[in-house]
Amino acid sequence: EVVPPPPPPPVAESGTGARRNGEMTAPEQVKKGRLRSFLLEKGFGFISLEDIELDVFVHVSTFEGRKPNDFPGLPGLPPVGQEVEFTVSEGHARPRANWARISGPALPMDGGKVLCKSLGYVLQRPERYLDLRYMVKGWATLLHVLQHDLLKTAIEALAPEGAQKLSQGVLPEAVLAAIEDLAVCVVAPNAEAANEKIAAEGQDQFNFHVWLQQEAFLSDEAVPEAERLWIRHASRARSEDMRHRREETHPEDKPWWQGGGDTAAGAEWEPHQLKASHLNPSSESCSSEDVLKVLAHLPLSAPMEVRRYLENWERKLRKTTRCQAHGVA
Repeated sequence: EVVPPPPPPPVAESGTGARRNGEMTAPEQVKKGRLRSFLLEKGFGFISLEDIELDVFVHVSTFEGRKPNDFPGLPGLPPVGQEVEFTVSEGHARPRANWARISGPALPMDGGKVLCKSLGYVLQRPERYLDLRYMVKGWATLLHVLQHDLLKTAIEALAPEGAQKLSQGVLPEAVLAAIEDLAVCVVAPNAEAANEKIAAEGQDQFNFHVWLQQEAFLSDEAVPEAERLWIRHASRARSEDMRHRREETHPEDKPWWQGGGDTAAGAEWEPHQLKASHLNPSSESCSSEDVLKVLAHLPLSAPMEVRRYLENWERKLRKTTRCQAHGVA
């Protein structure tokens, strides 16, 4: 009986590594980059390098030797994670590594600068990154903000066990000291009083506002100071103040079709704050002819939504008049 020869050894694909004695050898065309982020729990991350515009996706299974450290990344900052050697596979919508190896340590970080950038990134997008249950009138509880994954790197750069302490409701002293250097800090009973104090101080050079809520205004029981600290981004607060000022424009400064001038006082306004002093379409005594008179005198600069509203109101009044004439309820 003729014994068939053994099958040939597997040949490594172009651009990938080959296994020898159970170990993967470095392939050709190896690139060098730095981890922008790597979520060890989820098993993937992204590598950044200069000659590729998009970050390269990398899975934990592609790493030869030791796995990368857990590194959530720093939003808005250059990559500072571990140095990586890798190759890029083809045929994917975005660059993807098919072999990788840790080749160097992460870059040292300035904890204060990293905290400032990460805090700003999260606080300027509260609807996306924060639970609105922990927010009131533009302020967010400091403990809730600092527990976000995007701040983990900054927290650990300032306090190695900071993330663990925050999960226990304890605010690390080094983290609090760094925040105090970046913020205007006030003590007040509520958000309105905190806003007034900060406006009175007028210190625009700070990136953040921190408010310590006075314990006496909360309850009879003692509340830890860490749970009474609130924070907001200074630039977002300024934009909110400007918006409120625009909304508080004096009625006399508004056009008449928005309730301005002599038409500001009196009855309840209909949608779009429409009211005319002598011809009020919301009045029970108003007829479709009265509304047509208002339409005839409507200036060309009036918003289109006001014109549509008047036209719809005139049709409604005309229909009501017709039904009453025929005895239909």
